[in-house]
Amino acid sequence: MKKQINPIQLSDDLLDIRCAIEQINFIQNAMFDQSTSDEFCSGAALLSTPIDNIMDILRKLDKQLKEIDDE
Repeated sequence: MKKQINPIQLSDDLLDIRCAIEQINFIQNAMFDQSTSDEFCSGAALLSTPIDNIMDILRKLDKQLKEIDDE
């Protein structure tokens, strides 16, 4: 019997990815807005956390999919 992905957890993870992507888009837009040019460095620094969150979630999903594929 193959292991099933928990659809609720998968939905939560995908929602987390979407939220992090929205955060990145917001920060990128602010970084290139002329009125916030003095905030460029702080905006660039803020990008690392959402990107790390996306990568953690993708790694977790990849591991789950590999476990299912191996069975």
